[in-house]
This record gives sequence, structure tokens and C-alpha cells, in this order.
Amino acid sequence: MKRHKLPDLEAVFNQGDYPVTPSPRNPEHMTYLYKNIRPPPVFSPTGSRTSYDIPWPDFRCPPMESRGPPLDSCDPPWTL
Repeated sequence: MKRHKLPDLEAVFNQGDYPVTPSPRNPEHMTYLYKNIRPPPVFSPTGSRTSYDIPWPDFRCPPMESRGPPLDSCDPPWTL
């Protein structure tokens, strides 16, 4: 197996419910938010049109369609 050199990568993984990297409205707002430094990639379980967060699946909980028991770190499904 051949080894490849990979570049250094700084990334942030957001585990919150909301995106954390707002996209600027104009160049002045970009300077105000990020001080002419590009923000690092932020992988987040949520995304929106007004953020730079990269959608990343949240693997802490199984999908609701699964028939297995819920994980201890997940909230139980809602019941009516």
C-alpha cells in the first residue's frame, strides 16, 4: 500500500442544533465577521442558506425508521 502525504487540515465539528458560521451580507460584513481571515471548515448536523456550515450527518442517534432500541445518548421518541 502506498502512503501519501496529506496537507494539514483544521476543521471544527459543531454538535449544536444551529449553524455557527454566518455567511456575510457584503464585503464589509465579511471583514467585520472574519477580519480578512477565512473561517475554518465547520462540519455541522444542521445547515442553512445563511451559513457556511458544511452539512455532516449526526451519527449519535439512529434514524427514526430503525426498529432497534434507541441509544443511551439519544432522546426517546415522542409518544402521543
